[in-house]
Amino acid sequence: MLPRAAGGGKLAGVGAGVGMSAMRENLFSVRRRFLSRACAGLLALYVGAAGAGYFDCNVVYDEFEQLMTKNFLVEPDRYVSVVAGRLTRKDFIDLQKGRFTLRAEREGFGIGIVQTNRNTRGKFLLSWNQSPREDLIPLVIEETVLYGRVSDGYAPRRLAPIYVKPSFAVDLDSGQVLDAGHETTDVVYNIEDGVFYIEAVNGASLQFPLESMCHAPAS
Repeated sequence: MLPRAAGGGKLAGVGAGVGMSAMRENLFSVRRRFLSRACAGLLALYVGAAGAGYFDCNVVYDEFEQLMTKNFLVEPDRYVSVVAGRLTRKDFIDLQKGRFTLRAEREGFGIGIVQTNRNTRGKFLLSWNQSPREDLIPLVIEETVLYGRVSDGYAPRRLAPIYVKPSFAVDLDSGQVLDAGHETTDVVYNIEDGVFYIEAVNGASLQFPLESMCHAPAS
């Protein structure tokens, strides 16, 4: 016998109310599971995007040539770790040499990304030659590629190797080696307290990648 309401009618809706409460709880549970999965999916998408600068270099011969282009030349630090402004010879040996996927004849070279003081963007390979005199170790900018328009690679220019002795500088727009302090130069090569370094000058900017854009294939 169901209890009677104050007006004498039966509380016939009690059982139905219990059923509706259980249904609502089930709906809330389903919604919570859906939101949890959606958030997990967004997190996975974000993590994937954060690693989107890395590639399986089994499909390329040379990352300097084939991967370090376009947006990479504008913001290389969005894709790999970099050191900005200055690179010492020790940094080159410890942090760059042998770390990139390059063609055999380029193996062991370092990489620099440049924006010249004439607002030209590009990239170059570098190395240090041996010398019988420790204070005269020459820097070699092995190959430079500059773009008339970086967004689509319009009008690329390639410069021949540039040999630079300490206390000299380079105007990369013209490929000329000039005395340090010349206002058109973009990079200077110098030695200070026994430390050899290449550095941006006169409003130019340099960024040196410290890691490859490649990763090992997933197992």
